[in-house]
Amino acid sequence: MEKIKNFVFGKPFCMFFLIAGFVYGLVLPWCWGNNPFDEFGTLSILCEDRKFFFWIWVVLVGGAYFFNTNFAFRKFKDESRFLRVLSVLTFVACCAIALSLKHDVHSWNPKRIVHWIATGLYIACVALSVFVFLMRNRKKFKGFNALAILTVLLVATIPVWLLTIGKSAMMEMIPNAFFQIMLFVLNFVLPVKEIEPKETAKAK
Repeated sequence: MEKIKNFVFGKPFCMFFLIAGFVYGLVLPWCWGNNPFDEFGTLSILCEDRKFFFWIWVVLVGGAYFFNTNFAFRKFKDESRFLRVLSVLTFVACCAIALSLKHDVHSWNPKRIVHWIATGLYIACVALSVFVFLMRNRKKFKGFNALAILTVLLVATIPVWLLTIGKSAMMEMIPNAFFQIMLFVLNFVLPVKEIEPKETAKAK
Protein backbone atom coordinates (compact mmCIF):
# COMPACT_ATOMS: atom_id res chain seq x y z
CA MET A 1 0.00 0.00 0.00
CA GLU A 2 2.81 2.39 0.89
CA LYS A 3 4.52 1.69 -2.45
CA ILE A 4 1.32 2.53 -4.33
CA LYS A 5 0.91 5.75 -2.30
CA ASN A 6 4.52 6.75 -2.96
CA PHE A 7 4.02 6.16 -6.69
CA VAL A 8 0.67 7.99 -6.96
CA PHE A 9 1.94 10.94 -4.95
CA GLY A 10 5.45 10.72 -6.37
CA LYS A 11 7.11 13.45 -8.41
CA PRO A 12 6.90 11.89 -11.93
CA PHE A 13 3.22 10.92 -11.61
CA CYS A 14 2.12 14.26 -10.15
CA MET A 15 4.19 16.27 -12.62
CA PHE A 16 2.69 14.34 -15.55
CA PHE A 17 -0.88 15.08 -14.43
CA LEU A 18 -0.12 18.73 -13.77
CA ILE A 19 1.52 19.33 -17.16
CA ALA A 20 -1.08 17.25 -19.04
CA GLY A 21 -3.95 19.03 -17.28
CA PHE A 22 -2.37 22.43 -17.96
CA VAL A 23 -1.96 21.75 -21.69
CA TYR A 24 -5.35 20.06 -22.14
CA GLY A 25 -7.14 22.81 -20.22
CA LEU A 26 -5.69 25.46 -22.53
CA VAL A 27 -6.12 23.54 -25.81
CA LEU A 28 -9.64 22.05 -25.43
CA PRO A 29 -11.53 25.41 -25.40
CA TRP A 30 -10.13 26.21 -28.88
CA CYS A 31 -11.24 22.93 -30.49
CA TRP A 32 -14.01 22.49 -33.09
CA GLY A 33 -13.85 26.17 -34.02
CA ASN A 34 -14.93 27.25 -30.54
CA ASN A 35 -14.31 30.83 -29.43
CA PRO A 36 -13.25 30.90 -25.74
CA PHE A 37 -13.96 34.65 -25.61
CA ASP A 38 -17.63 34.14 -26.49
CA GLU A 39 -20.37 33.96 -23.87
CA PHE A 40 -21.39 30.55 -25.21
CA GLY A 41 -17.81 29.35 -25.69
CA THR A 42 -17.46 27.82 -22.24
CA LEU A 43 -16.27 24.24 -21.80
CA SER A 44 -19.64 23.09 -20.47
CA ILE A 45 -21.43 24.28 -23.63
CA LEU A 46 -18.65 23.16 -25.98
CA CYS A 47 -18.69 19.65 -24.50
CA GLU A 48 -22.40 19.16 -23.88
CA ASP A 49 -22.46 16.78 -26.85
CA ARG A 50 -18.81 15.78 -26.41
CA LYS A 51 -18.94 14.55 -22.84
CA PHE A 52 -16.07 12.11 -23.37
CA PHE A 53 -13.69 15.04 -23.88
CA PHE A 54 -15.00 16.77 -20.78
CA TRP A 55 -14.42 13.62 -18.74
CA ILE A 56 -10.82 13.65 -19.96
CA TRP A 57 -10.67 17.20 -18.56
CA VAL A 58 -12.05 15.90 -15.25
CA VAL A 59 -9.41 13.16 -15.08
CA LEU A 60 -6.48 15.38 -16.09
CA VAL A 61 -7.37 18.69 -14.43
CA GLY A 62 -9.29 17.32 -11.45
CA GLY A 63 -6.66 14.63 -11.03
CA ALA A 64 -3.87 17.18 -11.29
CA TYR A 65 -5.33 19.18 -8.39
CA PHE A 66 -5.96 16.09 -6.27
CA PHE A 67 -2.53 14.56 -6.73
CA ASN A 68 -0.56 17.81 -6.61
CA THR A 69 -2.22 19.36 -3.57
CA ASN A 70 -1.56 16.11 -1.72
CA PHE A 71 2.01 16.14 -3.04
CA ALA A 72 2.45 19.62 -1.54
CA PHE A 73 0.98 18.52 1.78
CA ARG A 74 3.39 15.58 1.94
CA LYS A 75 6.37 17.63 0.76
CA PHE A 76 5.87 20.30 3.40
CA LYS A 77 4.75 17.78 6.07
CA ASP A 78 1.25 19.17 6.61
CA GLU A 79 -0.98 16.47 8.13
CA SER A 80 -4.27 18.43 8.03
CA ARG A 81 -7.28 16.18 7.40
CA PHE A 82 -9.32 19.21 6.39
CA LEU A 83 -6.94 19.90 3.49
CA ARG A 84 -7.16 16.30 2.33
CA VAL A 85 -10.96 16.43 2.43
CA LEU A 86 -10.81 19.59 0.29
CA SER A 87 -8.62 17.80 -2.27
CA VAL A 88 -11.18 14.97 -2.52
CA LEU A 89 -14.09 17.44 -2.78
CA THR A 90 -12.29 19.19 -5.65
CA PHE A 91 -12.36 15.99 -7.71
CA VAL A 92 -15.95 15.22 -6.65
CA ALA A 93 -17.02 18.72 -7.77
CA CYS A 94 -15.32 18.14 -11.15
CA CYS A 95 -17.37 14.95 -11.58
CA ALA A 96 -20.57 16.80 -10.60
CA ILE A 97 -19.83 19.46 -13.24
CA ALA A 98 -19.48 16.73 -15.87
CA LEU A 99 -22.66 14.95 -14.76
CA SER A 100 -24.68 18.17 -15.02
CA LEU A 101 -23.67 18.98 -18.61
CA LYS A 102 -26.26 19.61 -21.33
CA HIS A 103 -28.66 21.82 -19.44
CA ASP A 104 -30.79 24.68 -20.75
CA VAL A 105 -28.69 27.85 -20.36
CA HIS A 106 -31.68 30.14 -20.85
CA SER A 107 -33.48 29.23 -17.61
CA TRP A 108 -32.54 28.39 -14.03
CA ASN A 109 -33.60 24.76 -14.25
CA PRO A 110 -32.49 22.22 -11.57
CA LYS A 111 -29.69 20.79 -13.72
CA ARG A 112 -28.27 24.25 -14.39
CA ILE A 113 -28.44 25.11 -10.68
CA VAL A 114 -26.54 21.89 -9.84
CA HIS A 115 -23.97 22.79 -12.50
CA TRP A 116 -23.36 26.25 -11.03
CA ILE A 117 -23.22 24.91 -7.46
CA ALA A 118 -20.71 22.25 -8.53
CA THR A 119 -18.65 24.87 -10.35
CA GLY A 120 -18.65 27.14 -7.30
CA LEU A 121 -17.69 24.22 -5.06
CA TYR A 122 -14.84 23.32 -7.43
CA ILE A 123 -13.45 26.88 -7.40
CA ALA A 124 -13.86 27.16 -3.61
CA CYS A 125 -12.14 23.82 -2.92
CA VAL A 126 -9.19 24.56 -5.22
CA ALA A 127 -8.69 28.02 -3.72
CA LEU A 128 -9.21 26.95 -0.10
CA SER A 129 -6.94 23.91 -0.34
CA VAL A 130 -4.10 26.13 -1.59
CA PHE A 131 -4.85 29.19 0.59
CA VAL A 132 -5.38 27.32 3.86
CA PHE A 133 -2.23 25.26 3.26
CA LEU A 134 -0.18 28.42 2.65
CA MET A 135 -1.60 30.20 5.69
CA ARG A 136 -1.06 27.20 7.96
CA ASN A 137 2.60 27.08 6.96
CA ARG A 138 3.35 30.78 6.39
CA LYS A 139 5.56 31.01 9.49
CA LYS A 140 7.57 27.98 8.47
CA PHE A 141 8.37 28.58 4.80
CA LYS A 142 9.55 31.60 2.85
CA GLY A 143 7.34 33.09 0.17
CA PHE A 144 4.07 31.56 1.40
CA ASN A 145 2.56 34.93 2.38
CA ALA A 146 3.09 36.24 -1.16
CA LEU A 147 1.57 33.09 -2.68
CA ALA A 148 -1.42 33.34 -0.31
CA ILE A 149 -2.05 36.93 -1.48
CA LEU A 150 -1.74 35.78 -5.10
CA THR A 151 -4.33 33.05 -4.41
CA VAL A 152 -6.83 35.65 -3.16
CA LEU A 153 -6.18 37.84 -6.19
CA LEU A 154 -6.68 34.90 -8.58
CA VAL A 155 -10.04 34.04 -7.03
CA ALA A 156 -11.07 37.71 -7.07
CA THR A 157 -10.53 37.89 -10.83
CA ILE A 158 -13.40 35.43 -11.42
CA PRO A 159 -16.34 37.54 -10.12
CA VAL A 160 -14.69 40.74 -11.41
CA TRP A 161 -14.34 39.18 -14.88
CA LEU A 162 -17.93 37.88 -14.74
CA LEU A 163 -19.35 41.28 -13.79
CA THR A 164 -17.24 43.44 -16.12
CA ILE A 165 -16.42 41.33 -19.19
CA GLY A 166 -19.00 38.55 -18.90
CA LYS A 167 -19.00 34.77 -18.82
CA SER A 168 -16.57 33.01 -21.15
CA ALA A 169 -14.12 30.11 -21.26
CA MET A 170 -11.25 32.55 -20.69
CA MET A 171 -12.69 33.30 -17.25
CA GLU A 172 -12.22 29.58 -16.51
CA MET A 173 -8.93 29.02 -18.30
CA ILE A 174 -6.78 31.82 -16.89
CA PRO A 175 -7.31 31.23 -13.12
CA ASN A 176 -6.99 27.47 -13.68
CA ALA A 177 -3.70 27.91 -15.51
CA PHE A 178 -2.29 30.21 -12.82
CA PHE A 179 -3.28 27.82 -10.01
CA GLN A 180 -1.57 24.99 -11.88
CA ILE A 181 1.57 27.09 -12.33
CA MET A 182 1.48 27.92 -8.61
CA LEU A 183 1.27 24.23 -7.71
CA PHE A 184 4.15 23.49 -10.07
CA VAL A 185 6.26 26.12 -8.30
CA LEU A 186 5.26 24.81 -4.86
CA ASN A 187 5.94 21.19 -5.71
CA PHE A 188 8.85 21.20 -8.13
CA VAL A 189 10.63 24.56 -7.83
CA LEU A 190 10.33 25.87 -4.27
CA PRO A 191 12.81 24.20 -1.91
CA VAL A 192 11.75 22.97 1.52
CA LYS A 193 13.43 25.67 3.58
CA GLU A 194 12.07 26.64 6.97
CA ILE A 195 12.33 30.26 8.11
CA GLU A 196 14.78 30.49 10.96
CA PRO A 197 13.52 31.99 14.26
CA LYS A 198 14.71 35.59 14.68
CA GLU A 199 16.69 34.69 17.79
CA THR A 200 18.64 32.01 15.92
CA ALA A 201 19.27 34.31 12.96
CA LYS A 202 20.58 37.07 15.28
CA ALA A 203 22.87 34.65 17.05
CA LYS A 204 24.48 33.73 13.74
